Amino acid sequence: MTNVTNLIHNIPTFFLLAALILGWRWEWAGAVGFIAFGIWYLVSVRGFDTGTYLLLAGVPVLAGLLFLVEWLFGKQIRG
Repeated sequence: MTNVTNLIHNIPTFFLLAALILGWRWEWAGAVGFIAFGIWYLVSVRGFDTGTYLLLAGVPVLAGLLFLVEWLFGKQIRG
């Protein structure tokens, strides 16, 4: 029973890992995956203070925004 519980609690980690792997090749996929995770977290989880929301949802959204910037402006940034 414990192994199933551990697997269920790791589903968000597996999702973020998949978004990272896809984002490594296609920046738009990383942007969509990380931003979608942050929005899903804010919608589905209740009862924490603002700092917890910023840490657990804000960091993936920030990573998603960085993937988005790379996708939109990558050629201009690299020259």
